[in-house]
Amino acid sequence: MGRLHCIVLFTPELERQKAFYEQKLGFRVSHGSPEWVSFALRGASLTLRPAPEGSGPELQLAITMVPLDPSVESLKAKGVAFEGGIEDAPTCRIATLRDPEGNRVQLVEPHEGDAQGHWPRLSHAIVNAEKFATTLHFYREVLGLRVAGEHDGWVELDTGPTKLAIHDRSDADSLPLHAEQRIAFAFEDENIDSWAEELRERGVRFAAAPMESKLGVQAEVEDADGWFVVLHGVPPEDPPEEELAEDF
Repeated sequence: MGRLHCIVLFTPELERQKAFYEQKLGFRVSHGSPEWVSFALRGASLTLRPAPEGSGPELQLAITMVPLDPSVESLKAKGVAFEGGIEDAPTCRIATLRDPEGNRVQLVEPHEGDAQGHWPRLSHAIVNAEKFATTLHFYREVLGLRVAGEHDGWVELDTGPTKLAIHDRSDADSLPLHAEQRIAFAFEDENIDSWAEELRERGVRFAAAPMESKLGVQAEVEDADGWFVVLHGVPPEDPPEEELAEDF
């Protein structure tokens, strides 16, 4: 319960997005059909689905809630509104709601256990929130996700191998490119320099130069639908409490 199941990209050009993630970033397709494509990654998976006709790209989070039916009833009792009923999909059952930022969030009950994927690790899904306190309250108190760590304007929630970060975007002028979108996601590789060189050789253009961040050294690329995607190395470790105490 409360595991980040996948990140869903609804795209007007499924084949073009598939080619970017498969051929440019080098991800392996685990499942696919004319209606959806899924990449097996360490942590949560990345799924592409066609956008409804006439709609533009949209990015959604999918979080496991098992069993789904009593979870939905409990949230309704707290005043949470759902969009339609519970949907039966090929791999899971889905109930859809919106967070305080207006993002669609899927609560899912998978039909089977999640298989461990391959390189790289989908390390974080990031909600870039203008209503930071309200959005954090929704995910922490309403959905019941536990805080795993926090820094100024950045709170990580424990959603399994892939963490959900609530990021304060109120000072967006000084933030990285991904903060321009309401939801972003980040991939981690232990050797970010080597990976970046491989991507350059495949013709991937970086949207922003590498910079130090809460996720370690990070760079950003732009996918086929214009989403800014974060690539980063190993995050820095928090200093031991003894070192922190020496500063006071």
